[in-house]
Amino acid sequence: MRPTNLEELLQEREFIPQAILLRPISDFARRLDIQATEGDDDLDYYQGVGLLLEGTIPVAIICYRGHPPNTSTVYLPFEMRDPKLISAIIGMITNAFDIPAEAVSWQRSSSGEHLAS
Repeated sequence: MRPTNLEELLQEREFIPQAILLRPISDFARRLDIQATEGDDDLDYYQGVGLLLEGTIPVAIICYRGHPPNTSTVYLPFEMRDPKLISAIIGMITNAFDIPAEAVSWQRSSSGEHLAS
C-alpha cells in the first residue's frame, strides 16, 4: 500500500462509496506520513488521501464537510462490482491501518447495504 495523488485519482475515474470508517482523515495521513489533500468537487469541500493497494488498486479515503466528525469514507472505482473483492479490499485497508471491525460503521454488501453492529 502506498500513497498516491488523490486529485489525479479522482480525475482519472469515477469512485463510489464502499465503507465508512470511524477514523478521521488525519489518522490515515499520519500513518502514511503525508499531508491530507484538501479540495472541492461537485459535492462539496473535502479532505482525503489517495492510495494504491498492491500497486494497482486505486482507493480514495475522503471526508466531506458536513459528514460526521472523525469519520472517513472509503471509495473504490465504479467498475469494481464484486462484493467479495470489495470486502477483501476493505479488509486490507482495515488491517493495514489497525482498524477494528467495530470501527466499520457501514459497508456495502452484495445486497447493497450493511450496517455494522
